[in-house]
Amino acid sequence: MKKWITVFTYIVLTLAAIIFKQQLLDWIQYGHISLLIVTLLAALIPVIPYGVVGGIIGVKYGLLIGSFINLSISTFAAALMFFLVRGVFKSTGRNYLTRYNRIEKLTSLFEKNAFLSILSLRMLPFVPAQIVNIFSAISQVSFGSFLLATLVGKIPVMLVYTLIGKQVVTDSSQLIVTIGLYGIFLLIVYGIYRYWLKKSVKLNES
Repeated sequence: MKKWITVFTYIVLTLAAIIFKQQLLDWIQYGHISLLIVTLLAALIPVIPYGVVGGIIGVKYGLLIGSFINLSISTFAAALMFFLVRGVFKSTGRNYLTRYNRIEKLTSLFEKNAFLSILSLRMLPFVPAQIVNIFSAISQVSFGSFLLATLVGKIPVMLVYTLIGKQVVTDSSQLIVTIGLYGIFLLIVYGIYRYWLKKSVKLNES
């Protein structure tokens, strides 16, 4: 249910951006620091879907610079949350994970394949980023693996967020093509991830 609420929110906000395109452009052209602060807050506290803020960054700074900003801020926010959770809640969270046998097995599998697990989950935007951050922090995953997998895994989605934001106000006719191609990409990634996960579970149980 939550997934469909998120999709509906994106659709409504995208339509609003198209309808109020000029007002949006007038607002975006003022202020750099405030926009970057809002972007960081959106990455840390998902009150507004990050794709909306990432799209605004794309409108203001263009595809290349906008993608770089989105990637840098979202990765920094993930690293910051990782350190905060690991420093404050690791022991408590670890005790919770070991309390349930099924979760403990999942955690063990996650830790053995940390880089690929995080990389795959980062490429799937319907998986909440905060859950990946928190789960990684309370597990035995090294910060290096977490950071590299996060950085690489976020590249496709940040490019798409930035491109869609730019297209909303410049060439909305290309939106369907972009979303369609990205949807195909997600299906491929999800299919590969499910296949790899099932295979890993079988190997772990044998």
